[in-house]
Amino acid sequence: MSPMTNSVNGTMGSEPKGLSLPKMGGGPGMSFSQQQPQVRVLTLNHGDHMDSTLFRLQKGWVLQLRPGPSLLGKAVSVFTNHPEDLGEGFTRNRYRRLQWKSDSRNKGDDTALYVEVVIISAGAFHFYFTYDDGVERERAQGSGYFIVDPTLTVGTNSETLSLDCVQCQTVLSKCLGPLPDWEQRLQVAYETGYNLVHFTPIQELGDSNSSYSIKDQHKLNTEFQTPDHQYTFADVEALIRRMRDEWKMLSLTDVVLNHTANDSNWIQDHPEATYNCQNSPHLRPAYLLDRVLYHMTVEVADGKWEDRGIPVAIREEKDLEAIKNVIHSHFLPQVKLHEFYTVDVDKTVEEFRRRISSNLPIVTRGKGDSSYKEEMVIIQDPNYGRRTCTVDMNIAVRLYNLASLLKQIMFHNIFLYFPSESNAKTLQGSGPEARDEEDRIVRCCAEFRRHIENLNQQRTSEIQAHLIQAVECVLGTIRYQRLQPDGPMIAEVSRDYPLVPPYFTHYGEDASLEEEEALMFSDKGCYLMAHNGWVMGDDPLNNFARSDCYVYLRRELVAWGDSVKLRYGDKPEDSPYLWDHMKRYCEYTARIFHGIRLDNCHSTPIHVAEYMLDAARKVRPDLYVIAELFTNSDITDNVFVNRLGINSLIREAMSAPNSHEEGRLVYRYGGEPVGAFLLPPVRPLVPCIAHAIFLDLTHDNRSPAEVRTAWDMLPSTALVSMACCASGSTRGYDELVPHHIHVVDETRVYQAWTDAEPTRGECNESSGIVRCKRLLNKLHFELGANGYNQVFVDQVTEHVVTVTRHNPVTHQSVVLVAYTSFRPPAEARETHIRPLKVQGHLEEIIFEMQVKGKTSGEDDKSYPGFFNNDSEFINGLNSIIAEVKENIRPSESSLVRLTSPEDADETECQYTSEFTPGSVIAFRLSLLPRAQTAVNKIRGVLSEFGYKSRISEVTTHNVELMDIVNSLCLSDLNRVLYRCDEEEKDEGHGGGTYSIPNYGSLPYCGLQGVISVLSEIRVHNDLGHPLCCNLRDGDWMPEYIVTRLKHEPATQRLAKWFEDIFNWLKEVPRYLIPAYFDSIVTSSFLKGQTLPRL
Repeated sequence: MSPMTNSVNGTMGSEPKGLSLPKMGGGPGMSFSQQQPQVRVLTLNHGDHMDSTLFRLQKGWVLQLRPGPSLLGKAVSVFTNHPEDLGEGFTRNRYRRLQWKSDSRNKGDDTALYVEVVIISAGAFHFYFTYDDGVERERAQGSGYFIVDPTLTVGTNSETLSLDCVQCQTVLSKCLGPLPDWEQRLQVAYETGYNLVHFTPIQELGDSNSSYSIKDQHKLNTEFQTPDHQYTFADVEALIRRMRDEWKMLSLTDVVLNHTANDSNWIQDHPEATYNCQNSPHLRPAYLLDRVLYHMTVEVADGKWEDRGIPVAIREEKDLEAIKNVIHSHFLPQVKLHEFYTVDVDKTVEEFRRRISSNLPIVTRGKGDSSYKEEMVIIQDPNYGRRTCTVDMNIAVRLYNLASLLKQIMFHNIFLYFPSESNAKTLQGSGPEARDEEDRIVRCCAEFRRHIENLNQQRTSEIQAHLIQAVECVLGTIRYQRLQPDGPMIAEVSRDYPLVPPYFTHYGEDASLEEEEALMFSDKGCYLMAHNGWVMGDDPLNNFARSDCYVYLRRELVAWGDSVKLRYGDKPEDSPYLWDHMKRYCEYTARIFHGIRLDNCHSTPIHVAEYMLDAARKVRPDLYVIAELFTNSDITDNVFVNRLGINSLIREAMSAPNSHEEGRLVYRYGGEPVGAFLLPPVRPLVPCIAHAIFLDLTHDNRSPAEVRTAWDMLPSTALVSMACCASGSTRGYDELVPHHIHVVDETRVYQAWTDAEPTRGECNESSGIVRCKRLLNKLHFELGANGYNQVFVDQVTEHVVTVTRHNPVTHQSVVLVAYTSFRPPAEARETHIRPLKVQGHLEEIIFEMQVKGKTSGEDDKSYPGFFNNDSEFINGLNSIIAEVKENIRPSESSLVRLTSPEDADETECQYTSEFTPGSVIAFRLSLLPRAQTAVNKIRGVLSEFGYKSRISEVTTHNVELMDIVNSLCLSDLNRVLYRCDEEEKDEGHGGGTYSIPNYGSLPYCGLQGVISVLSEIRVHNDLGHPLCCNLRDGDWMPEYIVTRLKHEPATQRLAKWFEDIFNWLKEVPRYLIPAYFDSIVTSSFLKGQTLPRL
């Protein structure tokens, strides 16, 4: 009995263990194989730490962990922190040992061993394995995470809402007005077909009025109050509950963990919760630089530098050059920032003199002495005073208190700076000896001084390089804010609009630089707090405020001047008030809302986010967590997703520079390819990308009317709605607001819904593209709910994109064609668009819609007409109208003309001249009757196969096939399953292995030959593989299988069985043939392979 079997002795019965879950019922879009419990199998191997690999599971599934080849014969223990039952709840650091099971009657069969986790709880879970009964995670020989999606429910009957059916609209909570007005303003989202509202923070905001600068995490925003009533979080909770029950709409809000408003009262009582000049003295030089830039702002605003080429209003690039020169020549020399990083030479040399004058032993060394390799470096003063850095005096004495002074010192210096033995030999033996002890000390001190001065010069050069970078970053910020068209373009410099945003919160009145320097060393230094922000291109897992980081000094932080960065430390004991304050904030947020958006996730300390989300999930176990990450790395994204249990990552269509990239994003963020393989319920667990919530526009970014055109807002949101994932938008998009509704600057309120003709401050379905968006949301929900989980994207022209969503069970398809307009229609209009050709029968045109200007002749602009901003309400364009037709026959369409006969195998539509930029049309297609009959026949056969807990075993209830297979002897099975090329050719039937164009010959003539290839491409849905191309191009492979089996009488009945089912396969659309061929052949092969084992 092997060591692994020994390790599970007593846990296995004599019979194979079955799955512990009941069978799952079928449903819309569920394939024939999904009547069994879903089992995902992950093979463990030595050294596999998969912490950056993403695995997604669902509640009700089973995760099997099986030993791989590198673990066979080892005593392996597997642990997980996924709870065994719901009653015990989830504790991140509480693990349980999983018990080994076997699905073989042979107790010595290590390949049959597995442990399983029955998935019962949502969240992020970890597993690891050790050897020889070890339990410590530190001794793990392999590990990984798995994510379990929450179960979202809506309505009084708690109807399940799939993540792929989520349709989210973001609202700036501050723009909803007093709480009694919320319902009518939120009704716009309900009437437009959204089922999730993302509220920006509802707490009291700071002086900047930024939606994300929270002043008090435990107080409702005062703007929601009315003169006669003070509302509380309980009132918000009641509204959220009504939205869920009556409108079937869920709600989520932001949790902001890594910063708080500058004017938060509680940080005055608990400054230790922030990074400041007292608890983070390494920030003192950066604070002083910040004040230098502020003093420069004041002088520029007062016009003191106009004679040096710096005007009060910055409008030209030459102004930046003047600013650069003045910073370097005038302002930086005032503060001598390098002195915070250097040594006081005179003081240090004097200490050295005292040391070597106190009768210390004098060092005599030879070339081989190890002390030659010692290096003297500057030791940074942890308090960052001026010229208070030090050196290790013990090293200094060993290096420079020498008996044979010049000879030894010169040799040492050459060895240290020019470690070439030939150079060292050149200097050995040269130079006079010291005349006496006093002369020796003088010479030692002189050499020591030269070395210290050299170190200071090196350090000064390093700091100067940082300051050069800082000035470049300052100029970049000024350029963006004052010159670039995509920036705010605020030219005038003032105290309210300084040259650059401040990096620190100042304390008290403005003072001289000398006084402010003294302030940062005083007990008031705790109130000089570092602001938060983000660093472009930095590793998000690194803390940019740490002591060994120069981000603040180099001015590389994109700073939020209204918020200070919070300092958690490594554990709650490091900042008890802060951890408790934020924990209670997360807990009541989870009580009120169904989900959380983790704001600025990439800059939030990951261990803090773990702790807070664990607390929130204790309140609401099925919490929906979304986040936006700017890591530019799927691997880093996965680290955050795995550790935090992020259910959906926010993605945005506005990141696409053209329609081709936008179409690629639609394909990337969800779904399988059309014609994907029909995978069994027991199958390998494969890595995946993070689930997306794909938005046409996030609330952080500018309107497409500014960046692209208003004409593109309809086709681009239509493409987003066709993505097989959660979708979303931001309030104002559907009303065609042609500017950024800014999270800081916006003070107006949203329009309210009306069923009547809208007046000022109101909107209805005729406003903007609201009616269009309602139809798109309805279609997106239908596709997600009914299993249209296969996606195909076709770039028809530079501006026209076609997206197909396919149901792999019913084989119905929805095809949407969008004519994008990233440029004005006059520039995007195509001279020729190839006809739409789709296999199948056209059932209906679901809708066609397009946007047009109210007046003609303005299609060369980003939007037609003129826009007038309302002073009180956030309003959109009224110069564009949206025309919509629903559920129409092809003959009623204005955009296409049907050119194929109704009974043709392929539907062909030509586009009319009315199909112009800003147009969208959606078709519903189904299989032709004979193809549907063939699919039903094949599915009927496949439904008789069942799958055991082991991937390689199947059962069947097909009496005919069972009788055929049972009649085969081992020789016959060898013919069916294997047979090499030489064996086949020796029979004289002219056979041999099957050769696939652009691939080569299969390894076997029997089913194993094609199975070997299919097993590699199936899991990854590699439909572009030469085998799949060969199957789509013709019926040669099925005919090859049948023909070779007909040669032998014993296998002729099996040949007839294959021939009958392959005849049905010929009637299936060609793009589906690889999937059905694989299911037929693989199921048959596995059944035949089982007999010899029995």
